[in-house]
Amino acid sequence: MTKLPDDIVMDILSRLPVKTLMRFKCVSKGWHAVISNPHFVKMHLQRVVEGNWVSSQRIIKTDPLQSLNYEAFEGVDCDETPVECYHDLRVNPDYYTDLVGSCNGLVCVQGKDAMLLLNPCTRQFKIIPGSGSDLEDQREFFHGLGYDPVADDYKFIQGAHMVSADSIMESYIEIYSLKSSSWRTIKRDANFRVFAEGIYLNGALHWLGSTVDKESAMVAFDIVEEKFKELVVLPDVDKNFHPDGIGVHGGCLFAWAGLSWGEQCEVWMMSEYGRQESWILWQSVAADGVPGHKHGASPVAWTSTGIYQLTRLTPWHMPST
Repeated sequence: MTKLPDDIVMDILSRLPVKTLMRFKCVSKGWHAVISNPHFVKMHLQRVVEGNWVSSQRIIKTDPLQSLNYEAFEGVDCDETPVECYHDLRVNPDYYTDLVGSCNGLVCVQGKDAMLLLNPCTRQFKIIPGSGSDLEDQREFFHGLGYDPVADDYKFIQGAHMVSADSIMESYIEIYSLKSSSWRTIKRDANFRVFAEGIYLNGALHWLGSTVDKESAMVAFDIVEEKFKELVVLPDVDKNFHPDGIGVHGGCLFAWAGLSWGEQCEVWMMSEYGRQESWILWQSVAADGVPGHKHGASPVAWTSTGIYQLTRLTPWHMPST
């Protein structure tokens, strides 16, 4: 039998789902080496991102830490949770209960004195020590996980807006570098105000925040340049659209509103990143048709049969793998 060249084998394997690749590691030592190669991992990730493989995404939940089968929600009743995998990390589960970031298939789980950076597919994880600061105790605390393509490094960002000794409002930001395994601190003018978790896309973390002249704005933190900027103006559809949150689906940012307080939950998608004119009305569903809509529910996933929502106050994430 004629043996295929290694580059062709690598190209074929890079088009397969992660779950299949994990099984194929057992085929031979050669395939194990190819699939474990950092160059192959980057090639596969690039195909996922460029191809917008929504089906390659998974929903991660805590308490206990589980992966849920995204595709299994097609036609499944909202009360069911098709668990794909339970992640027994052999660490104290009481210490790691909050998901605080996701990027390129990795999720960051907050603990009491440290964090876990977890790959749900390979079940490998790294313990990230705490920074030793008290930023997370501040009211306007923000955080997120992102990738720096220039430095080829994953960075965990956390920060808060505080008044300095000179009575000036500043953003104190701590950055953990996975490559150097170290924390460092930077300061930025508080022209942009954000809080909670940032959503990663296109080299930046995104929040629904505010600026010095706008009460509501799409704010981005560039992972490479390490500075805030306003991405685009939010959809200017009517005075009744007040965004409650943002997310990512199929490689596009979206903003949603009205699930807990309106008659309709509207979802507007930015079909072309960074282009104001590209906002389109993507979804509109009756709020009272969504279980738990009056109790803090927020959208986490869409399938071809409709919306799947969060009905309990437990953090869920959808990292692409």
